[in-house]
Amino acid sequence: MDRNPFRWPLTVLGGRLVLLGEAFFMGQAYRYWPGEFSPLTDYHSDLGMTVGGPPGANTALGTQYYNAG
Repeated sequence: MDRNPFRWPLTVLGGRLVLLGEAFFMGQAYRYWPGEFSPLTDYHSDLGMTVGGPPGANTALGTQYYNAG
């Protein structure tokens, strides 16, 4: 594959954009998590829970970032 990204297939460019977007939005959702978030004790989908969820649920803004990702 060429080193020039303008000559790559659209599927490669789209896949990389999806991965970067996911990393950005998950980072923002993690930033708004109230307390310690550990992937060993919490599920990834816990970042999408709202304040009305179980104790330790994410804030409303963190949930919006998770859903946008």
